[in-house]
Amino acid sequence: MNTSSLEIDFLDFSEEGKLYAVDSLNNLNKLNLCTDDCQDHLNTQEGMRADESILPIEQSKKSQYICFLLFITALVLSLALASFAVFQIIQTRDKMDEVYKKVISGGKDIEELYEMNSALLKFFNQTGV
Repeated sequence: MNTSSLEIDFLDFSEEGKLYAVDSLNNLNKLNLCTDDCQDHLNTQEGMRADESILPIEQSKKSQYICFLLFITALVLSLALASFAVFQIIQTRDKMDEVYKKVISGGKDIEELYEMNSALLKFFNQTGV
């Protein structure tokens, strides 16, 4: 039996190892055999025109620009929501102060009425009415 060392090595590989080795050999073959003109031909065969090689870079820039715009929009919206929340907190505090003042004044009025009631009861008790 006359086997080369390459065939012996392939027999020792697992299935995935064989696929990886074949893929690596194909890549090496493309690199060694293809020139720049041939590479353009390979690109067109794979469904990619020579002028489309710039397209992924432009799409990347567009997607970065869109992400940047979305980020800025999110920042502006979060700032607006935070400002609205602070405004609501301040308004609520002012309303609570008004209610507290009304309760305090109402409490004073009730105390005054209680004192007047006590004074009237004492007066009526003294006069005997």
